[in-house]
Amino acid sequence: MLESFAASNNPFKLFINVSPESLIEPRSCKGATLAYIQKLGLNPTNVIIELTESSPTYDYDLLRKATDHYRSLGFEIAIDDLGEGFSSLRLWSELSPEYVKIDKHFITGIDQSPVKLEFVRSIAQIAKNCGSKVIAEGIETQAQLTILKDLDITYGQGFFLGKPQAAPLKYLDPDLKRILDKKSITVQPC
Repeated sequence: MLESFAASNNPFKLFINVSPESLIEPRSCKGATLAYIQKLGLNPTNVIIELTESSPTYDYDLLRKATDHYRSLGFEIAIDDLGEGFSSLRLWSELSPEYVKIDKHFITGIDQSPVKLEFVRSIAQIAKNCGSKVIAEGIETQAQLTILKDLDITYGQGFFLGKPQAAPLKYLDPDLKRILDKKSITVQPC
């Protein structure tokens, strides 16, 4: 994946899923990640380390030191599936990631669920206050996209926006562009 991203020579950011455990693994080869990124001609500022939770994280101090180290090299940090994992809110407060990805559970049916709407609204407000960017996962309908736009969530992924593919899109579908450009209504609290 890194090789094809480097070959595409585009200005976008690449999110790489990494388990927190692998960042704090004492036997890992120090400097190997940066050396490989540079060998491919990539700038670390274009690579986001996206933390995925497969098991609980207990050594937050060690993980914070590891993420601070990667930040010092130019990488940014993201937390994947916020709201789904073992301790994602704690990770957010401990690590202050540049990005938080809201789990698709909270996006699916957001147009039908006042509770999900309030969760997402709260996450968006916390992110704004903390300086994190929010990415909504699993956008599948125009109604979901409209609500997310109304909540000022400017990043998203999901089949409604486009199917996964090896190369980034060069042009947006004209219908999707019209939706994104359209003024939205204000979403009322429950």
